Amino acid sequence: MSEQDSTYIIGHKNPDADAICSAIAYANLKILQGHKGYIPARCGNTNARIDTILQKFSQPTPLFVGDVSLLVKDIMVRDVVHIHEDATLFEALQLIDKYDVRVLPVTDENKQLKGYLSIFQMGDYFIPKFQQPRAMRQVHTSINDVVTTLKADVIFVRDEDSLEDMYVKIGAMDIRSFGKFTGSDAIPSNETIIIVGDRWDIQQRSIQIGVRLLVITGSLGVDQEVIDLAREKGVSLIISPYDSATTAWTIRTASRISKLVESNSVVFGPDQRLDQVS
Repeated sequence: MSEQDSTYIIGHKNPDADAICSAIAYANLKILQGHKGYIPARCGNTNARIDTILQKFSQPTPLFVGDVSLLVKDIMVRDVVHIHEDATLFEALQLIDKYDVRVLPVTDENKQLKGYLSIFQMGDYFIPKFQQPRAMRQVHTSINDVVTTLKADVIFVRDEDSLEDMYVKIGAMDIRSFGKFTGSDAIPSNETIIIVGDRWDIQQRSIQIGVRLLVITGSLGVDQEVIDLAREKGVSLIISPYDSATTAWTIRTASRISKLVESNSVVFGPDQRLDQVS
């Protein structure tokens, strides 16, 4: 039986014979009544009179308990919901929603603590400052993570496991404006994710300029000519089941959590007193 399942029967401090004997008697009464885990204890030393009484009735000296303060281990959660340091924000959001928590401990493959991820850190990521429009587009992810997060159909992918900084854009404008749009913020084409529906001209132009990933939305079909060009130019091409707005937001959740993890964690030992850490 573990310590957490035990109940200690203790008399007063600096116990006399009455305090010791009553603790032993009451613990044994509870056991005779069918209860488990009752243990007689004391919070002070015995004396010659107490020792004589215990010897006469063949009773062991009760367990010494010098401190009954609550310890961290008395209240801590042992089956902790945690997340691996290589996980995506999508996975983190799923855990937060499923278990109704605000903070996730982040661990490595050996389940060693690396830091923590909170809803406040994720809030800063999803709602960056207005002065940082580039940050609103940025994702730190791989093509495979994007595919998994979107539950996308893969047409062609290249270097799909490579972890990269990429930038999300939606090709919603006229083809005559598209070239200006893609070059307006100095983001290289090979770091750009273009999200577009059944706009053949935008699809073609995106591949021609060599974007990193072209995402066709709404489970729409793709012309063979577009597929062949994507393979020729080495442009990854996938199909999302969602509309363009939902696809753009979901891709941002494909970012790895590593850049958001707070590594300066406050850690307490299981045997520390609760009043020292609260």
